[in-house]
Amino acid sequence: MNAKNSIDTRDQNNVMKSLFIEGATLIFKKWSSFRMALDNTPDVLKNYTDETNTQLEINEMLNVLFSDIMEESHKESGSILETNITDLIFCFFQEYLDIDLEDDSERYVAKNLIKLYDELKCLKLDYLERLRQVDKTFNYSTYYIQFPIVIDDTKLIKDFENQMEIDESTETRNNNVNKNKQVEMDDEGFVIVKKNKKY
Repeated sequence: MNAKNSIDTRDQNNVMKSLFIEGATLIFKKWSSFRMALDNTPDVLKNYTDETNTQLEINEMLNVLFSDIMEESHKESGSILETNITDLIFCFFQEYLDIDLEDDSERYVAKNLIKLYDELKCLKLDYLERLRQVDKTFNYSTYYIQFPIVIDDTKLIKDFENQMEIDESTETRNNNVNKNKQVEMDDEGFVIVKKNKKY
C-alpha cells in the first residue's frame, strides 16, 4: 500500500514538473525583456553542454532555473517566495546573459510563476490553459530567435552567420579592388563613372 502511494506521488510530481516547465516556458516565451535579451545575445546558441552538440547550454540553464523555482515554491510562500524567485530570475539574467534587468519585469514574471505553481499544486489547469490559448494568438514575429530553442534553429542561425561572414569578406575584397582603381572627379566633386570596354 505504501509502495503504491509513493509511486503515485512520484508520478504526480513528474506530471506537475512537466506541466510547470510547459507553463514557465510559455511565460518566458512572451516575456519581452527575455526575448530581447535572447535576440541580443545570439552567442548563447553556440554553447553546448556535451561534445555531440545535442544539448544547448541555455536550455539546460533554463531547466535548472525552473527546477530551482519549483523547489523554492515548495519551501517558501508569500513575499519571501516572491523575492526569492525574483532574485533567481535576476541572477540568471546577470550571470548567464550578462544583462542587468532595469524594468523590474522579473517581479511580474515571478508572480506569474508562483500563480502557475500554486494552481498546479491544487490540480488546477485554468492558468496553464490560459497561457496555452494566449500562445496561439500572440505575435512573436518581432523576435529574431525562436523560443523554445531547438537544435535545428541554431544550425540555421550558424548558416546565416556563415553567410554573413562570406558577404562581409566579399564586400571587403570589392572595396579593396575599388580603392586600387583611379577615381576621376568632375568640377563639382562627383565621381565620373566610365564603362570598361574591350577593343
